[in-house]
Amino acid sequence: MKKQYTKQFKMDAIKYRNDHPELGNTAVCRNLDIAEVTFCKWFKKVQRK
Repeated sequence: MKKQYTKQFKMDAIKYRNDHPELGNTAVCRNLDIAEVTFCKWFKKVQRK
């Protein structure tokens, strides 16, 4: 079953990544229990805005 994340969760995940530059995407995703591919899509989408 596909997980669905709220817009707030996505924004919080991106903020967490930006607040912890010492962590790579892999560590952030492991800490938040999300797929790295999924996180990268969110991150790229926000950067394009």
